[in-house]
Amino acid sequence: MERKRKKVLKKSYILIALMLCLVGWGDAIPQVRAQSIYDRVDSIYWNDELYDMLAEESVSIERDGFSFINPIKSDVVRIHVEPEPEVLRNDYLLDEITIHVEPEPEILSRDYSPVEITIHVEPEDSRNTHNCRVIDTFSTTSVTITHVGNGHTGGTVPASHTINTPGLFTIRQPGTMVRTNHHFTGWRNPVTNQTFLPGQIVNITGHGTIRLYAQWQRNVVTITYVGNGHTGGTVPGGHIVSTPGQFTVRGPETMVRTNHHLTGWRNPATGQIFLPGQVFNVTGHGSMRLYAQWQRNTVRVTYHSNGHSGGSPPPGHTINTPGTFVVNPQGIMFRTNHHFTGWRISISGQIVWPGQVVEVTGHGSLRLDAVWTPSVRLTFNPNGGTVSPTFADVPQGFAVFNLPTPTRTNRYFVDWFTTSATTGGTRFRNGMTIPNVNTTYWARWNDPNRHINMWWQPANSGTTIINYRVINNPNATWDGRMRTGAILWNDSSARVNFTRNNASSNTVSLTTDGDSRIYLYNIGTTNVLRFRALLCTNQVARFVDETGFTTAHVAHTIMAHEFGHAIGLRDNPVLGGQQSVMTQGAFRPPSEPIITTFDITSVNMIY
Repeated sequence: MERKRKKVLKKSYILIALMLCLVGWGDAIPQVRAQSIYDRVDSIYWNDELYDMLAEESVSIERDGFSFINPIKSDVVRIHVEPEPEVLRNDYLLDEITIHVEPEPEILSRDYSPVEITIHVEPEDSRNTHNCRVIDTFSTTSVTITHVGNGHTGGTVPASHTINTPGLFTIRQPGTMVRTNHHFTGWRNPVTNQTFLPGQIVNITGHGTIRLYAQWQRNVVTITYVGNGHTGGTVPGGHIVSTPGQFTVRGPETMVRTNHHLTGWRNPATGQIFLPGQVFNVTGHGSMRLYAQWQRNTVRVTYHSNGHSGGSPPPGHTINTPGTFVVNPQGIMFRTNHHFTGWRISISGQIVWPGQVVEVTGHGSLRLDAVWTPSVRLTFNPNGGTVSPTFADVPQGFAVFNLPTPTRTNRYFVDWFTTSATTGGTRFRNGMTIPNVNTTYWARWNDPNRHINMWWQPANSGTTIINYRVINNPNATWDGRMRTGAILWNDSSARVNFTRNNASSNTVSLTTDGDSRIYLYNIGTTNVLRFRALLCTNQVARFVDETGFTTAHVAHTIMAHEFGHAIGLRDNPVLGGQQSVMTQGAFRPPSEPIITTFDITSVNMIY
């Protein structure tokens, strides 16, 4: 009788749990997908057929409608059963059957994972055919993710993580991990050369280990300049600074803004203002934009007293430029024994006067310093007349203006002189330079017995030049006679000199009607004397008949007489017995001078 094969199985079940571990790589990080495919049979019998199924490795597994038919015969896996199948024919009580599922060698490149499935079985009774229950264990695939500091110099590398796959993983922050003068830019998988950013969520499949290497970049700060409304030129080039480091803040270079000036560069992140030429330290990494700061061009004008004794200088001005301002007066400011003589512009030395309009451009400040000039006192002696004021304190070395005009009954004021005498001395009139010492001036008057009330404007000093021209084309003889009348004055010591000038408005001409004469008049409102002299040939002829003198001598005397009126001399001076060319009808003999000492003195009282 065939021996009865005792088949005791703790739990009968043909469970071939195939775990096909397919490892794939996604877009961001290795995607590990683990599949555990198994089926559980609540009751099964151990018999020859079952053994044969194992021995022949012909198995069909179903789970949730997902079927693998004879998977061990596929290209994917093969199965080893432990103990060996022949052992199972013995009457052993098996505690455990281990089934190994491995990929074929040729498909290892497909990243299939070997999986071991252990099935525990327990017998329920000792019958030849037993019901058994399955106590099964199986392993699933997982991926361990580790982090590598990759040159970090401080802090702690983030801890490793194991992810049951398929699953999701959030890329870690660097945590406390740092590297000197570098900043963290992500984690790199050297297998795929992919870099992942902290906070990124990725799908994980497959199994094994993934090492993520910290990526570090040298700290640099890129500095750029922004024109911020500039109207011309080029914005300065920027800087790239390895940090910690420093850079020198640039000036505006060619960059400009109309009617504005650059006051610095502003970092909007901190509000800090940097000045051109400033050396600035930078740390960290990133970018810095420096915005040009523009200010409207203005000039602040201030007045400075410059050693005043009392009072205060006037207020200043703030001018938007280009623009103008009107110079302020000295106000109540004064300096003892000095005279205010304007404001000196500090940067140019130019003297400006109150009321003057000054143009300013650019920006900044403009200081006006009071100019003080030592005062001198001018005392005015009316010399027989009256005058007010009788003195003036004026700045030495300046031109004098507004000299007082004295008055005297029946006299005409000539000028102020440095002597009380009727001749000589130095003339002093408006427009002349003030002396550097206190000076007394005397009024000089004309003499009604000698002078008329009109005369040619004297020169300030020296000889007075009086121009004239001859008109109506007289013949050479008469032209010479008229010329000699002027030369008589020129050759005397009188401070006058008549000069021929064809452009002159003063004229001399011949006439035949009446007597010789001269017309004196002012042109317009200039108060400048002009004259028109006439030499009458008929009068010359009459005096020649009366005196028996030559025509030339009579003509010379008459011409000198008429020219005398042009320089302020009157007809018939009444200083008894004095000989004068101005006496009408009195002709001195040719042996005596036509121009007398009396005439010269009379002229020099005015000139």
